[in-house]
Amino acid sequence: MQINKLLTPYNLNRLGDTNRIRYIVIHYVGATGGAEANCRYYASKYIGASAHYYVGFGGEIWQSVEDGDIAWHCGAKSYRHPECRNSNSIGIELCVRNKGSQAADSRDWYFEDATVQAAIELTRELMEKYSIPADHVIRHYDVTGKICPNPYVYNHTSHTWDVFKAAITGEETMWEYQTISTDTAQVEVTASSLVIRDAPGGKDTGGRYYKGNRIKPLRKALAGSERWFLTERGWISADYLQGWIREDGRWWYLRPGYIYPAGRLKSSTADVTALILTAGC
Repeated sequence: MQINKLLTPYNLNRLGDTNRIRYIVIHYVGATGGAEANCRYYASKYIGASAHYYVGFGGEIWQSVEDGDIAWHCGAKSYRHPECRNSNSIGIELCVRNKGSQAADSRDWYFEDATVQAAIELTRELMEKYSIPADHVIRHYDVTGKICPNPYVYNHTSHTWDVFKAAITGEETMWEYQTISTDTAQVEVTASSLVIRDAPGGKDTGGRYYKGNRIKPLRKALAGSERWFLTERGWISADYLQGWIREDGRWWYLRPGYIYPAGRLKSSTADVTALILTAGC
């Protein structure tokens, strides 16, 4: 694994002791800058905060603080966690995209696939290097209650905390499968580019659906808050679709984020119109 280094001379406590490391804390940057840009920022002056690693949009990794030194990534006046502190942890920041509101509690924050994959690999490497058990890999949220990393607190995209934890332990996700169908209008893709995978949460096939494409889901896979639809070209995240689907013997109007604003049998044009207006679509 290639790790680029641009070490801050300001935002750390120098200790040089890797025996201190007992936890790995996962964060999100909370702004839209890349990994190198974040490293340069924290290396430029005293900020009063820092992290050991930044994982970029393309999977590139930049290190800002040496592992044996203390970064200032999860300090607080009060804590939820009984033990994890700056002094005994490594902080990993994931760079993050945003499609609208940048408020801390917004559901518009999301991770790129390459960012998540590189963060998984980095975390695994650090776990092995410092004998960190999986239950000592936690979120900033678990330490202080801060909404960080936002996508792993709200788990509103296809990248969820449960899947990340399963990936670092090598556990196989247990999927539950259901048959679903659509009407003749099918469902509409709302993402600008929707990755087609070879399995639920699986490898990128290189195929894409694009915003406005209409598709016919054939099957649904569920595991925790993860939902994937099988199409004739492969598996896609169900978080970026909109339209009518039939499951459990009923018609539901699906909104992005896999939200059902209401559910009823689609028995008339009036029902359809009323439900779409309720959904704000």
